[in-house]
Amino acid sequence: MEELQADIILVSDLLKQRKVQIPEYQRPYKWQAQQVTALVQDIMQHAPKAPYRLGTIVFHRHDDVQEIVDGQQRFTTLKLIIFAFAELTGVTGKEPTIKCSEVVRKNITEIYNYLKQHHWKYNHSLSIKNISNNYQLLLRLLRSWNDEEIVLLLQNTQVVVFYLSNITEAFQFFDSQNARGKDLDPHDLLKAYHLREFEEVDQQRKTSIVDRWESIESKKLSNLFARNLYRVKQWMAGKPAKVAFIKDDVHLFKGVTLTKIDHYPYVKALLISHHFTDRYNQDFDRNIDK
Repeated sequence: MEELQADIILVSDLLKQRKVQIPEYQRPYKWQAQQVTALVQDIMQHAPKAPYRLGTIVFHRHDDVQEIVDGQQRFTTLKLIIFAFAELTGVTGKEPTIKCSEVVRKNITEIYNYLKQHHWKYNHSLSIKNISNNYQLLLRLLRSWNDEEIVLLLQNTQVVVFYLSNITEAFQFFDSQNARGKDLDPHDLLKAYHLREFEEVDQQRKTSIVDRWESIESKKLSNLFARNLYRVKQWMAGKPAKVAFIKDDVHLFKGVTLTKIDHYPYVKALLISHHFTDRYNQDFDRNIDK
């Protein structure tokens, strides 16, 4: 395992991290009123006493980009808090409802402008819905904040940031840290690996597949892999199928990378099957099947 790089940084510095992206394998933004309200209350309760640590954010660094491996729910909510403060203090041009000093307003303006300039697009319909709802909630929750409380958020609230450069280590972190310690199901980890293999030209298709995947009940996906696909895979190889499909078995479904087919023997048959299936699914008659 590679040696982890770790920093303890202020929330204001976290939000100014350069070239931050949310990878496609991440789940949608799912925080709702309960989680957002709890985060705001935690900050108000603990930040005045001592530097308050919100938790960890894990980045995967590659190709001059920083992808959020763990902590995207918290990171996105912190962004929404800044956008809400920007509106409440008049930074966005709207009538201010919070009176703040020029120093605080300048800090909010700096972070807001940076986030606006480096803002990424959320494609999943669930993410868009929750972002809209939580933003309106934050406008109400933060309306009573004063200068001191805003400063505590920006200058007395910290996060522990880990940096990884190895994609395998990143996935391991993603698997073990996701959803406040709740492990990903094997089929979700498998989805993460497959989405990494999409080409840039397939972004629209990738988004469509993520939407379709997330629309299916997790239990149904678990049963599909555990009770059907995994067992068939094992039986075809002349091996017994264990009772459960676990993370150690994910490699059975990783497949091949189409742009690197020369690296794999006997790939021709798979490539033919891939193109035939694509053509079949794109045929007009398939609309009747839906």
